[in-house]
Amino acid sequence: MRVGLVVARKVRGAIEIARDISNKLLKEKNEVYIYPPTHHISADVKRVNRIEDLNVDIAVSIGGDGTVLRTFLYLPNKDTPVLSIGLGERNFLSTVDKEGYKRAIEKLLRNEYEIREEMRLDVRIENFQGVLPPVLNEVVFASRITGKTCDVHLGIIEEGETKLLWHSKADGIIIATPLGSTAYAYSAGGPVIDSDLSGILVVPILPVMRKPVIVVKPDRMLAVWASSMRSPPLLILDGQIRLEVDYEQKVYVKRSKYNAKFIITDKYSSITRLIKASR
Repeated sequence: MRVGLVVARKVRGAIEIARDISNKLLKEKNEVYIYPPTHHISADVKRVNRIEDLNVDIAVSIGGDGTVLRTFLYLPNKDTPVLSIGLGERNFLSTVDKEGYKRAIEKLLRNEYEIREEMRLDVRIENFQGVLPPVLNEVVFASRITGKTCDVHLGIIEEGETKLLWHSKADGIIIATPLGSTAYAYSAGGPVIDSDLSGILVVPILPVMRKPVIVVKPDRMLAVWASSMRSPPLLILDGQIRLEVDYEQKVYVKRSKYNAKFIITDKYSSITRLIKASR
């Protein structure tokens, strides 16, 4: 089995856990790869310079929620399952804590685990040639200039046409998955959605005119853009990828065909995310 480790080196304890896991995997005759390269791991572990170079069967994320998001964004095979070991502050996206990682790795090696699939979003920018990775938490369309609003338009695609739902001066708009509802969308006043449910959450960010929080069916396609009346917009994907967008350039968001695959080694309920959010 080929296993890739994605490690948040600045998080306390992450390197030690990565060393312990890699030694266990190597002992069981597995191929182990690590990003980012580090000298504190066995020489038998193969170093890679990008997550995109992790062509592996399974990935292990060791760090906080940002590490999980980067792992899912940049793994070259979007169907690669990920075991997420949480060492951050909240760990909404972790399926294992630092006390349980040894037991989880043992179960992984014995194939005693399940795969839980979580919804992701595809993003397409009008007249943009690149391909963007599926998004696990949220798409943020916001003012490029801090302290300035942009003129946000939200539309829905029906029968090939864009139908305007609303527009307003605002700091921006968040389009999130149920899993991402506990992140930026929650901070902006949105609800926490049980990720056993399907839907696309839309949360305005400080609109000048009151606009509703919306949950739409997952088969809908949304469009968001900004007029030239205010600040130019910025697109942020899962807090990791930042792209400047032109005035009137539409950003299209819909459900991705690639679900995020989390490795679950113990009993898991999505409702526990609601408990974390209320603390």
